[in-house]
Parts: sequence; C-alpha cells; structure tokens
Amino acid sequence: MAVIDVAGQDDRSRTLQTLPDQGVLIVGQGKPTATTQDGALVLLTPNGQRDTRLNGNGVVLIDLGGPTDALFGLALSPDKTKAVAVGWKGVDTAAMTPTNNDDARVVHFSLPMGQ
Repeated sequence: MAVIDVAGQDDRSRTLQTLPDQGVLIVGQGKPTATTQDGALVLLTPNGQRDTRLNGNGVVLIDLGGPTDALFGLALSPDKTKAVAVGWKGVDTAAMTPTNNDDARVVHFSLPMGQ
C-alpha cells in the first residue's frame, strides 16, 4: 500500500493508469494548505514508492486557478509517452462570473523517459 501525503492534509486519488514498466500514474487532488486544493499528478514506481523522475519527488500539484481544483480523468497516448488529465477549477459560487467559473480543464503532459 502506498500513502501519498502532500502536506499533512486530506489528499484524494481519483483515477490511475498502470504504465508499461508497471509503475502507476495517479490523478486527483492535493491539498498543500488547509484552505487550498490543487489538481495532483502522482507517479509511483512498481514497488509503490514515489518515482522521483516526476518533479524530483513523484508529485506535481497543478493550480488551475480556484481554491478547490481537482483532476478526475486520465488517458495515455497509444505509445504511453504522453497523458491527458481532465478536471475542474473549483470556484466559490459567490465569486463566480462568466469568466471566473468552474468549467472543465484539460492538462496535457509528457511522461518521464523510461516508461
């Protein structure tokens, strides 16, 4: 079992993909502070440890611009070198406007070499 703790807060895994080397790519939500949630990418080695090829610590937090951002879905390219994650920018409904809203977000990224 792997425990992923970004900063001692309540982080969440949403979905995952097994990679060709049997590592695991996870998307979800990381909480770097008590009041901020960002989309999260986590890369684990086949033995469940954080894979340091991703950001030096196996975790990337992605601030989509809201206080409760999250990534929910994940797809890999056919050659397993790229990935796409989908999520949303969480916005306080009191602050919502036509340009500051909780529309879906799409994140494209390359996987570390050796996958």
